[in-house]
Amino acid sequence: VFRDVHDRRAGKVRYNQLFHTGNKTREWPTLLSPIAHGDTRTRTTNGTIINTFHPNYRKYIDLGIKKQLTDFLLANRSSVCATVWGHGGVGKTATVQAICEELGNRPSRAYDYVVFASAKDRYYDYYTGSIKSVTERTIDSYESLVRCINGTIGAETPDSIDSILGFDGKLLLVIDDFETFAGDDKRKIQEFVKRLDINRHKVLITTRANIITGLEFETNELQIESTIAFLIQVLSSEFPDFDIDQ
Repeated sequence: VFRDVHDRRAGKVRYNQLFHTGNKTREWPTLLSPIAHGDTRTRTTNGTIINTFHPNYRKYIDLGIKKQLTDFLLANRSSVCATVWGHGGVGKTATVQAICEELGNRPSRAYDYVVFASAKDRYYDYYTGSIKSVTERTIDSYESLVRCINGTIGAETPDSIDSILGFDGKLLLVIDDFETFAGDDKRKIQEFVKRLDINRHKVLITTRANIITGLEFETNELQIESTIAFLIQVLSSEFPDFDIDQ
């Protein structure tokens, strides 16, 4: 029986079961409401709801692991979580951001919600060759991660993990720059990830440190040939008037 309109931005209605404890959700496209000005979420072309983030690239250049990660998110049933690790500047964040955007533009929807939660506290400015601080981080603790997820899925209790664990839908969570968390927060997040349901949840973690949760995807330094190809693509994208032959 009808319970309530759970999330107008996703057109989701909740129903209580009559003879069993629990509830189910169903989508009604006619109930979709437009994304309000100032909302921190976006509805993509295939209906995926993604929290707003700013890509750290103008044109994504694949460094060789995007297909592996995409296959993990769409077909792998062995683990709920995968960790992408490697030193700064090799494209970990850009890769997972590009995957999030592609998931939102696929013909069919793989996830109802995608949460990109960044703990990044610094970044490499390749125009100046310097490391700069990030003044506004999406998350900086386990508690802020829970609030970020609940805010994206439209949970009624922003500080409760029960709404996430019991979420009746497909959810992808990306935790960017995991190594910047304090030790206790790392432990809490890892314990939280272990409680997620592989049938409904997937997690991608990026980190500069060798702190592996779930499957491991290592990003290696570029070799000479791949460095040349990468630089040519950057120059073509960022500086279209540059003489590539030169």
